[in-house]
Amino acid sequence: MTRGAQRDMWRHQFPASCTGRRLMLTRWPGLHHGMGSMVHVMGAYLSIALRSNRTLVVMPGTFERATRECEDLHKAQQWECYFFPISSPGCVQEAMAAHDRGEAPDIWAQEGREDMLAGATQVVYLALSSLFGDIDAARLRWGKPWLDRPHTIQEAASISTQEPDWMMARWWRAQTTRFLLRWPSAHLCHVINRVRHVSYGLLVANRVAAVAAQQGSIVESLNATVAASSAATSAATSSAEERDPLDDLLLLIAAKARETGREILAANGNATRVRSLQSHVWPNRGRSGCHNLPSSIPAAFHNPSSSQQPHGGSMDVGGEVFMVRPVVSMHVRLSDKGSEMGLHPLPSFLVMASRLRQHRPDLRHVWLSTEVQSVIDETNDHPDWTFFYTNSSRVNSAEQMKDAHENARQPMGIIFANLLITSECDYFIGSLGSNWNRLIDELRSTNGRLYAGLISFTFGL
Repeated sequence: MTRGAQRDMWRHQFPASCTGRRLMLTRWPGLHHGMGSMVHVMGAYLSIALRSNRTLVVMPGTFERATRECEDLHKAQQWECYFFPISSPGCVQEAMAAHDRGEAPDIWAQEGREDMLAGATQVVYLALSSLFGDIDAARLRWGKPWLDRPHTIQEAASISTQEPDWMMARWWRAQTTRFLLRWPSAHLCHVINRVRHVSYGLLVANRVAAVAAQQGSIVESLNATVAASSAATSAATSSAEERDPLDDLLLLIAAKARETGREILAANGNATRVRSLQSHVWPNRGRSGCHNLPSSIPAAFHNPSSSQQPHGGSMDVGGEVFMVRPVVSMHVRLSDKGSEMGLHPLPSFLVMASRLRQHRPDLRHVWLSTEVQSVIDETNDHPDWTFFYTNSSRVNSAEQMKDAHENARQPMGIIFANLLITSECDYFIGSLGSNWNRLIDELRSTNGRLYAGLISFTFGL
């Protein structure tokens, strides 16, 4: 049902023509919202637009969390610096033209705004300081897929069961989050690749080199065995009728082995080896330059009558981010969230991760995200785990995070790269009392990792 929901939202937001189409104009929430909260608010706007049969249009240049990197790309304060546009350029032009002419009334402060949303006015403007929980669009179509989903959230030591309305809200939020965070931009793909290179690129490259060397040894051994067998067979047999069929099979294998051996030997030169490893481990896929980026979206879910297709018509969106597996992701929050939910230190997360080893004894890799440097320093005290994390600036203590704008210390590209890599890990341990943790859960719910479940210290929606 995720594929159907994504297809329908795409057709709604990228119509064949925006001329005369009813539009709902809004803007990104301000910096007083965290990034997770901002995405959820925009998801609520999208829900209102779908329910009102209006295409949602976001004012260009209102994504204030876009950092300096976007200014260098001439996309200052634009969501498109990191992800694909939310609506078609034609609809943006229509909405902004009406707004500039004063023909897009702000309906938030007016009575009867539901009637205005449903009315004939082509463009209405709706921007709230805080908006959550509008999930009525989920009731209008797609049946009730949330009732068929298993309970996959473990809180404390038991599986948490939720009421149908909560399950519906979780399903619908996952759909809007997936739609908003689809198709990372070329810039964000470059950041993701750089983060992977720095974090675990050398480890993976060494593993690939070891496998290549092992394959070379196998080929040489096989060639020697086949050559000896061929010589013995030629000396011992005088007619084709007396040949063992296995000899013909060995000769066929030898021919293929020599071909494979030449490929391996060709990759053993230093310069060639580097190119070969990069080609094998980090190949660039599609015009975005991303290797196997997450997407549960079908290859042809666009509106056949619409010319608005991503990447100039290409839809090569791949499958998964290349990871060292198995790996568990942890988001250790030790900041201003302490006033809203219980906070837990790194050792508590590792206790939970140790329980996962009962199911996956080979689990030893951790993708760690946190805003506090002391958590990173603490990883040295746990040598039985291998930790990967972004090499970025962090605050020295939880107290420094009390400043609401402290999140801006890190480039948003690094933050989004962390989010997408985290969502692709095999397991996730976090706290659903945090909007950011819920973003991770929502992405995992729509990229094939729903049944892997998650372990949450706290619960929320």
